[in-house]
Amino acid sequence: MGEQIRGLTQISQEFKEMWQRQEVLYAPEGNKVIDHPVAGELIFQHLSFTVTDLPELQVVINTPLDGTDTADKVKRLLLQ
Repeated sequence: MGEQIRGLTQISQEFKEMWQRQEVLYAPEGNKVIDHPVAGELIFQHLSFTVTDLPELQVVINTPLDGTDTADKVKRLLLQ
């Protein structure tokens, strides 16, 4: 078990129970909703890639989902 998982299972009974159930599946692509404290709801499409020489390392690309105002919100955040 990794250091982060070990730490989370020690401080959160809820996380420990969810981790033991192993219901979280690898999802290399999909949508991700983030509740940003300033911008509000941001919706991204994400793609994950495993690094060939380091399989424990992943590169994740988040792209604002078309049809949402996420791209405009991100631009405003970057200008602040």
